[in-house]
Amino acid sequence: MTIADNGNAATGGGILIQPVGAMGSARVSILNTRVRNNANVGIRVDTTGNSSGTGTYVSINNSQFSGSPSGISAVMPSGAPGVQVLVNNSIVELNPTVGITASGTGTAVIRVANSIITGNGTGVLSTGGGAVRSYGTNMLDGNAVPGSFTGTSVWRVTRGLTMRSR
Repeated sequence: MTIADNGNAATGGGILIQPVGAMGSARVSILNTRVRNNANVGIRVDTTGNSSGTGTYVSINNSQFSGSPSGISAVMPSGAPGVQVLVNNSIVELNPTVGITASGTGTAVIRVANSIITGNGTGVLSTGGGAVRSYGTNMLDGNAVPGSFTGTSVWRVTRGLTMRSR
């Protein structure tokens, strides 16, 4: 699927995942998708206006985010439930402002594995308590400002069947 050339300065474009209200939560899987040349952001996962205790979880696999001002963004304002995003085997490139950014006052977390982040204004950016973590298998190179991951996520295999985060 390709999502391209959407939105304007007021409406954002790309993909917006923003469940709201007391029942607001989302579980989203994005697979084999190209998101490019959209106004403001390629994908924004945002819990603004969400009063549910559940939070929002998004997995992105084998996808490309390019040519939008920002590629992937996770936002969690104060008092809102958490945002968890997993980016795997994807390319985030040529976004003039930032490739991947997490912002908020708590658990706005993006975890990145096996991905390429290149040609962006800033490669990786965390603000206000947000976190962008790496599994250590990414290529962060060729950005005007590299930025840095806020930590490393570690997975371990237990009995060859289950993966758990430490």
